[in-house]
Amino acid sequence: MRYKTVLFAFISILSAAILINNGVTAYADATDADVKQAALNAAQISFNGKEPVTIQCYNIDGFNYFRIKDIAMNLNMTADPNYNAKSGIIIRENKPYSDTNTLPELTVDDATVYIRSVPMFYAGAPMNVQSFVLDNESYFKLADIQTLSDTVKAAFDSTKKESFTGISIVWDANASVIDITMTHTDYE
Repeated sequence: MRYKTVLFAFISILSAAILINNGVTAYADATDADVKQAALNAAQISFNGKEPVTIQCYNIDGFNYFRIKDIAMNLNMTADPNYNAKSGIIIRENKPYSDTNTLPELTVDDATVYIRSVPMFYAGAPMNVQSFVLDNESYFKLADIQTLSDTVKAAFDSTKKESFTGISIVWDANASVIDITMTHTDYE
């Protein structure tokens, strides 16, 4: 138990240092947003090696932005709004998805959106990521989730005293499918 308390304190201090070093801001206003056009799109995604499913998303400048709930639901993890910072998202990789509501179909074909830098937390560590909100849903790039997972894993690699659940995201160009897999590394 003492080890987990020390590890939590270490991650909290590391998170605060990263926030300060990277200039993470809790509040985003209109002056720090890029106005972009988002076009409704669909992507084929295979979750944990299963048959690909079609997930609706929005394409902006060649990048697909996904509802974080679509990804969390299919990986059986939780993604909660960051109420303390009033923006951003907290991914809880070890907490099963429990929302029983079906996500509505996306019906807005084209929209003007405001891309902002917001904090995303994964395994307690933060990183600023690009995001927008449309119809009360937050959208994020998969590449940002992958980068954050890799960054946190590198910090865990240095302690090698606990298990880590990460996310691997790979584009299969031949099949035109995004492969998203939960990875588990045991350090004990």
